[in-house]
Amino acid sequence: MFVEKRVRKLTNKEKKTILASLSSYGCRKIQLDLELYQIGKLIYGTNDNVPSQITKILSKDINIVSIGLPLLSLGKKGVMPLLPLGTKMAEVCSNKIVLPTSLAQKVLYGKPVVVKERYSFYKALLIDENNDFLSFVKLRRRRDDTVIIPTLDIGWYLREGG
Repeated sequence: MFVEKRVRKLTNKEKKTILASLSSYGCRKIQLDLELYQIGKLIYGTNDNVPSQITKILSKDINIVSIGLPLLSLGKKGVMPLLPLGTKMAEVCSNKIVLPTSLAQKVLYGKPVVVKERYSFYKALLIDENNDFLSFVKLRRRRDDTVIIPTLDIGWYLREGG
């Protein structure tokens, strides 16, 4: 499997643009005190500049897979937040849904759930009663209810990612 080796530090303008794209989750002003780097279609956060050793590694024929915490994925539909960023987003974003434990567990198994409530947003964070992040979800409003569809949840790692 070929892995993109090029590491590129995002500019402040790119960082602001990407963080602004999270507004669909109700994130008006999310602050990341991390340096953001792109490898292929993933954006990683590190707490400092990429060390000079990375440059040495890149000069050899060694593939780099990760240089920090994977935060975002770049795709055809734009920027998609990844699970490690969900915890930070749960602290500052407003589009949140809290479900009873039985329904939340169903979402964590990758299954959509139907609720009677109606929401004014399309994308949300599913959190538990302690404001802990569980899942990124999309909402599909129907006439008398709303379907909550998991797009990426903490159960995914156990089902497919790990």
